[in-house]
Amino acid sequence: MGVKNYVIKYSMLYVIGIDFHDEGLMSIVNSVMTHIEYALDRGYTPVVNMKDFQSIYHKEDENVWECFFEQPCGYNLSDVYGARNIILSMNVQYPKGYSFEADNQKRIEKIRYIYKNFLRPNKSLLSYLDESLNTIKSCKDGVIACICRGTDYTNTIAGLPKQPTADMVIEKLNIFISKYGVSNIYCATEDKRIYSKFQEEFGDRLLPNTQQKYDDNKGKLLSKVNLEQGIDVYDIAFQYYKSLYIVTQCDYLVAGWVSGTKSVLLMPNHFKDVFVFNLGSVTKEDLYGKK
Repeated sequence: MGVKNYVIKYSMLYVIGIDFHDEGLMSIVNSVMTHIEYALDRGYTPVVNMKDFQSIYHKEDENVWECFFEQPCGYNLSDVYGARNIILSMNVQYPKGYSFEADNQKRIEKIRYIYKNFLRPNKSLLSYLDESLNTIKSCKDGVIACICRGTDYTNTIAGLPKQPTADMVIEKLNIFISKYGVSNIYCATEDKRIYSKFQEEFGDRLLPNTQQKYDDNKGKLLSKVNLEQGIDVYDIAFQYYKSLYIVTQCDYLVAGWVSGTKSVLLMPNHFKDVFVFNLGSVTKEDLYGKK
């Protein structure tokens, strides 16, 4: 039974429309998944509308969600326009009473179910993902993945989770290597300086990551850097999603706490052990120094 057939009994279409500002792909995904949870809790059929709302991926006359994913239940905006049985979501990142923080096992399993059944990469994205797994599959003794954000996640916005340094992550990876007898490392990062440190430490044990990497964001959000340099944000988003997908296929995970980490823990994954750094939040003093 297809997803559309599964939810066709629901009589009300719940149209998810949110203005996003500088949020990246996985922050958007996490928000949409929470709105889908809200809809399903009420027996509504969710439809994602990123055509009539702003984001860094906005394209005129295109529903941006469908550039990456299929609609969660098979219904699209043509089913919505002119329909009477619709409810429009509030234009907020999370519905009232909901957040993306899963604080108990029951809720974790619920969100994992939503990810598995309602986050459905479209054919273009699936084809792009299929090209990425040969290297992982060739590593018979397993792979330890890490998510190590740098650039704008560390030097632009107070209140974001504080990220571990490359040295902190390398230290934890070496503990995992000794504990599990795994020598292969995959590093998901957009920071060229971090990636260079991993290359120095692990050499040819570091599996290739072709994701776009940045030297110095000069205190700017990467969305602004991409705009200034004419970098294709769709290509960047495809690369980032592919990198996270590769992470889910690895055996172990060491990561800072970012949207991508939340996502891979809820997407179908192969993790046997996970360590996530909890270092508090970035403060204004971290960004600007003590006055």
